[in-house]
Amino acid sequence: MLKKLTTKMLFLLIIANISIATTNRELYNLNNKNEKNIYRKYDAISGNTEIISNNLTNDLIVSSSLFYENEMDKILNLMDDKKEIKKIKKAYGNSQNVIISIMNLNRSLFPKKLLGYEYVNQNKSTLATVVMEAHLFSFNTYFEYSNNKESFIDNSDFIYEYLYFKGTSMTEEELKKLNSQEIEKELAKKYTELDKQVESLEFKNEKDKKEYIKNYRKSIDDLKSDMKNFNNSYSELIEESTYENDIKDKLLIFPKYQMIMNLTFFITELKEGL
Repeated sequence: MLKKLTTKMLFLLIIANISIATTNRELYNLNNKNEKNIYRKYDAISGNTEIISNNLTNDLIVSSSLFYENEMDKILNLMDDKKEIKKIKKAYGNSQNVIISIMNLNRSLFPKKLLGYEYVNQNKSTLATVVMEAHLFSFNTYFEYSNNKESFIDNSDFIYEYLYFKGTSMTEEELKKLNSQEIEKELAKKYTELDKQVESLEFKNEKDKKEYIKNYRKSIDDLKSDMKNFNNSYSELIEESTYENDIKDKLLIFPKYQMIMNLTFFITELKEGL
């Protein structure tokens, strides 16, 4: 009996002492270190350039995916409220669907046969990493606020700094001042802007354009659907917390801000890719 109790106590101590990066910047630095190790490994490999590039891309995406999963597990292991854990698990699961939809949209916007945009596909590991890290930063900001209220400003500022894409018409400081309703309007504008940019693309024949737009429509509809599901579960997590209203509002903004930056990236690449 004593042996069983000792074993259980050791297990609880291990869980209680799981090291977790307390800031979003620390999380970023940890994953960045992982990526550098992967790049170093491939620097020593010679052979077919295309195969090496594809393997490198896949390894980077898998590494970021595992990092996201492991850090979320750490957060969940440090939480006590079963209802809260259930809500954050649901939001996390829905965030993974959003990530997949963004990558599918990237593939439909920049297919291999769309000449002049090959480099966008080559950089898809960067897009995947940014999207996964952005979701992790939102969850981490939510979690850390419950432990240390002073952490919020630094974690929040890092999200704006990290995700800001210079192709947007608003400055980082201007975006920081928007509330959740205002950011929702900006997001709607970006969806419309992307639609117009896709419609304006020129193709050699009408058949290719119709196929391209059809694939785009399916991808964007899937993304909007998955984003709606995520927003519903994430909003439930935030709204039912005991946090102050201004903190809740800011937390609700982060995923929408992230999507604005993602769409801005797509729009900019479509304008300037060729």
